Amino acid sequence: MDRKQKGWKGTGSTPAYHLILGWAQGIAIGLGTADFTDEHVLLAIVYGDLGGESQLVWYDIDPDEVVIGLRSRGIAIPILAPPVAPVPFGPWGPWVYFPKAEFSAVTRELAKRHPPGTVHWGTNSSKWKKDYWYVHGEDEIAMEEIVRSAVKDKDLIEVLPNEEAIELEKASAPRRYRPRPPAVG
Repeated sequence: MDRKQKGWKGTGSTPAYHLILGWAQGIAIGLGTADFTDEHVLLAIVYGDLGGESQLVWYDIDPDEVVIGLRSRGIAIPILAPPVAPVPFGPWGPWVYFPKAEFSAVTRELAKRHPPGTVHWGTNSSKWKKDYWYVHGEDEIAMEEIVRSAVKDKDLIEVLPNEEAIELEKASAPRRYRPRPPAVG
């Protein structure tokens, strides 16, 4: 929509737009980087599954040709079908906190040693430790060792047991709903 158009107010958004951006962010994280690029968005459109086919098919574009073109330009392309994680998985190990600036280095190292789909691990921004992220996963993953190998300043790393980290994150999470005032009378 032309922003100069008369009557333009606010921004425009569609659920499909956010879905594609979410897929692009997932592809970027799977490749070990925090920020997604135009190429990640294009890959999200290529890999986006609507009824079993790429969205590009609607426009008579062969998704395989797009992937081949991106690879020929040196763009990292994720594997289409990562191996399935073993089920059931073991208990969760400790949560390892590190500075936000080290996110890409940590996720790259994690994805190199344990590609997405091989074992269960996850990462997120901390709610209680400002400007920090954490990673956690199955206790068989040497998470602290992986983070220490990726982070420059080892003194900024904090390791907490699973239960303690969960309690800290829960206690710091914003309330979703305002508490109702007590009934009067």
